[in-house]
Amino acid sequence: MGDSVARFAEHADIAASTNETFNYVTDQDKVAEWNEHVQRAEVVGGGSVGVGTRLRQHRRRGNRDFDLTFQVTAHEPPRRHTVAGDVFGVHTTMDFDFAEHGAGTRLTMTATVTGKGLRGILAPVVAREMRKSTVVALAALKRRLGAAS
Repeated sequence: MGDSVARFAEHADIAASTNETFNYVTDQDKVAEWNEHVQRAEVVGGGSVGVGTRLRQHRRRGNRDFDLTFQVTAHEPPRRHTVAGDVFGVHTTMDFDFAEHGAGTRLTMTATVTGKGLRGILAPVVAREMRKSTVVALAALKRRLGAAS
């Protein structure tokens, strides 16, 4: 069996500036405010977020608690932030792109989920669940930072 790749992209138009939106989204102390599955998030070992930084999220899904660890692979304030890690046995990359849009920001979240071998059957399932969570997270960001008109 070869690799199986699933991708999706979702966006939201937010009233806040690209700087404000970027800083809010990448602030690990704020992640639980806009991602309903995250109970808390932290920079592993402390310090600031940058390329190579490891991020840990303590999550709850249903009655299940678990930790996910991601590595920052791109951090270009205020335009782009990318993290990668394994989610339920499949490799996941999440790109956050911040573009000026009118007086605010268009935030586009794009996921690429890759399963190798037998885990390939999980890639589309994980991507489908991630997409649902991303839509909810983007709506929460619009509530927190304001929806662009």
